[in-house]
Amino acid sequence: MREGAGGPEWDETRFIPLFVMRKEEASERKYYYLGHVNAIGDPSAETTPQSGDQAARKVTVTNLHLAQALDRQLYRHLTGAESA
Repeated sequence: MREGAGGPEWDETRFIPLFVMRKEEASERKYYYLGHVNAIGDPSAETTPQSGDQAARKVTVTNLHLAQALDRQLYRHLTGAESA
């Protein structure tokens, strides 16, 4: 991990924005800004399984923590959840 990453000075000097897209709105290229996130722990390298005509891919998995709670109405919109 990069020196200073994850420490108090890292959180104060680094801004990591998180944007997401709903699959249903992919053709519109509509992104939603969820807020500032911090990485929790070290990232891990994994391989996704082969699915249909898509080959397996190497990905990096990182747990993220939002600095502020997500608005319930936005959460429902993004997930399609009826109640949250």
